[in-house]
Amino acid sequence: MLSVRWHSGDGPVPGTVGPDEVRRLLEDADAPSGTWWLDAVQPEPDELAAVAALGGMAPGTLAALLASGRPGVRVGGPASTIVLPATRGGERALHADVVVVIAVPAGVVTCRRAVGAEALVTAVGSRLSATRSARAGEVLAIVVDEVVDGLWDVSDELDDRLAESERASLDDASAAHQGLQSLRRDILVLHRTVGPLRRVVADLIDARVPVLDAKHVAALRRSHDTVVELRGQIDTQLLLLNGLSQTQVLAASHRANEVMQATSSWGAILVVATLITGVYGMNFHVMPELRWELGYPFALALIVVTTVTLYRLFKARGWL
Repeated sequence: MLSVRWHSGDGPVPGTVGPDEVRRLLEDADAPSGTWWLDAVQPEPDELAAVAALGGMAPGTLAALLASGRPGVRVGGPASTIVLPATRGGERALHADVVVVIAVPAGVVTCRRAVGAEALVTAVGSRLSATRSARAGEVLAIVVDEVVDGLWDVSDELDDRLAESERASLDDASAAHQGLQSLRRDILVLHRTVGPLRRVVADLIDARVPVLDAKHVAALRRSHDTVVELRGQIDTQLLLLNGLSQTQVLAASHRANEVMQATSSWGAILVVATLITGVYGMNFHVMPELRWELGYPFALALIVVTTVTLYRLFKARGWL
């Protein structure tokens, strides 16, 4: 679906448009009617063709960009196509996503393959509402900046989950293990997103995109610095996660040792009692204790004494 999100003269103007309307709004390089921002979510084939034509590409090329999520910057004449890596949350895990941005002098089109990026649309719309005179270059810079900010929000959520996992790691080893595995998967998804995004923003700064002037490039440089800082934070999260995993392994090993010590201690106690019983259960003719009136109580007493002695010894050492 193609939606008009904002117009430089009217501010937010939500509404849907057809493919022919898209061409009419954005094909004029001089943009006499102002700057437009349109958003395409899971576009239909005719809508995909209209958006692809703005960027000077075939519909199949744009569809492939949305499907593969291969990041990059493509400049062709007055049109520029930027593929921004992004993420979106799922029911159980974080997923890699992509936002394709096509910028022409008359406006900007953001193209998404999933509905899960409404937070991005809301954030961009809020900032554009405060600057009605923004041109296409500023809209593009705002979209890039909000994609970066959205990844920061995801990283902060992962920080909270990492802190919770740290608190729970020594309480329930099995549950903590499952949580750490899920957390590791999400951090790696974010890591694989931020790396290419840093290259895309750097390429965007150096690509001489027609709609960007010095002011917009300066804003993109700040976004690039933010991405670099975010990459450092994610690396720190991975280090903390690895340390937490090692701590959990050590804790699980310690618990296993405690169980083994207790099992071995009880085994030693029972082995001694079994040994005494086995000795006096042998059918030899010459065994003085067999004709001794106190032989039976002596054997029972010997079993009790050795069992209690061993129990107290192992208990004192903390094995039981």
